[in-house]
Amino acid sequence: MRTIHNKHLRVVYSKNYPIKSGNTKITEETLCLNFSGFEKCVSREKGYCKIEKYCYDRKSEYLWKKHLDYINRHAALIQKTGKKRLLDIYSSFTENIKTERNIQVKYLRFSESGEIRTEKNIEKLAYIAVGLKDRFGVKTYGYTKRLDFLERGLFDGMPFVLNVSDYEKYAGKFNVFKSTENMPRKGKYICRGKCAKCNLCKHTHGNVIWEPLRK
Repeated sequence: MRTIHNKHLRVVYSKNYPIKSGNTKITEETLCLNFSGFEKCVSREKGYCKIEKYCYDRKSEYLWKKHLDYINRHAALIQKTGKKRLLDIYSSFTENIKTERNIQVKYLRFSESGEIRTEKNIEKLAYIAVGLKDRFGVKTYGYTKRLDFLERGLFDGMPFVLNVSDYEKYAGKFNVFKSTENMPRKGKYICRGKCAKCNLCKHTHGNVIWEPLRK
């Protein structure tokens, strides 16, 4: 699997599949996996998301057609491909960016855009998380607002770090992001938007992470 490295955007793309590592906020050491983009975000459709107008991916999809096309092709690959085949694709990509670019993958970040859509998505994600951990030591983390799945306990015991948006009652079990216009001035658990240098999302601590609404 050959790769293309956009050093300006800090992104490595696969030439064979619509998958990548890195973006303008995180480094190329982080693989990305999305089950949808903004337009098909289940949490938006179900009314779980109360800050839709602040969504950074909404802006990206509206302003850059190439990004929207990429997200749609990527999500289609993730949804239609079996978990074993997806693990092999991500494994091959991980090996190739090490060989071609000397980049050692450390993380898989899910729901960089959009949302987990189905229960099968959770099963697929868990399988890939375990496989990448066993093969390369890659740690998986990501985000959700799927209140219905949380209430049913579908994320309990999963082999990845989960960051829940807004629902503070799940603090302790998961990390919880709280978006606000009234940010605390000081504190350990404050999102500064500097993902490449921060680890608040990447390990389970169960605290509320304060995040400013970025207009």
